[in-house]
Amino acid sequence: MLLTQQEIDAAREFWAAGGTDDAWQALLARCGPAYTDRNRAQWLVRQTAPGADPGPAREPSNPLRLTAGGLPARWLAVAFADGRKVAHAWSEPVRQPLVLGPDVASGAIGPSQILTDPETAWLTNYEAAVQAGMAIELPLDTARTSLDMLLVVGVRDPAPVGVPPRT
Repeated sequence: MLLTQQEIDAAREFWAAGGTDDAWQALLARCGPAYTDRNRAQWLVRQTAPGADPGPAREPSNPLRLTAGGLPARWLAVAFADGRKVAHAWSEPVRQPLVLGPDVASGAIGPSQILTDPETAWLTNYEAAVQAGMAIELPLDTARTSLDMLLVVGVRDPAPVGVPPRT
């Protein structure tokens, strides 16, 4: 259930106090700023209702961060114009794990946290996205004004170290 022991204990106190408004405020205060939007607190109360098994507690140091699964090792972009390949480029290796958002248990989450978190910077910063393997710089002839097709594919088996990918 991904609850910390602190959350389980706080919810048990909430239920032991009869689920009153005062108990609710005490729950919010005990669990900290991550509960200011009340969604997680409401979920916590549902998961720990009398008779429910909240499961084993997770370590507080184990953040609740959403990560992407099933991504390729690298991306390959191939540009076509006038019926032929005109450019191609490989991405940097895709970062593993690739974090998709902030730690939801670390406190209130705002736009500034997403923008300043090095793990999620790739979402809003092009250079960080290139470094994370989620953007590609495709060199094109400066005289080219259009493409017929841009094909981007994910590749699971990258080239061995020291061997450039085949083109």
